[in-house]
Amino acid sequence: MASPVAHFYFGAHSYCVSRMQLADAGTVMAQMATAFEHFNEVHPHSALKMKSPREFRQHCAAKQRLAQTERTLRCE
Repeated sequence: MASPVAHFYFGAHSYCVSRMQLADAGTVMAQMATAFEHFNEVHPHSALKMKSPREFRQHCAAKQRLAQTERTLRCE
């Protein structure tokens, strides 16, 4: 069972917290790296148009490469 403090602290991260064991502080701390990796690499975010941060970075990088290619082609 999650504590009220855990839900308050993690608020927007409740998806990750709901998958964590919250028996005690040591157990929570042991799972934090995995939870943050999931949240930052896999979990879709509405502010990123339902892409994970990894997907969003890849999308932005591809758009920048395309824009750079188009600028290069116009100059030649």
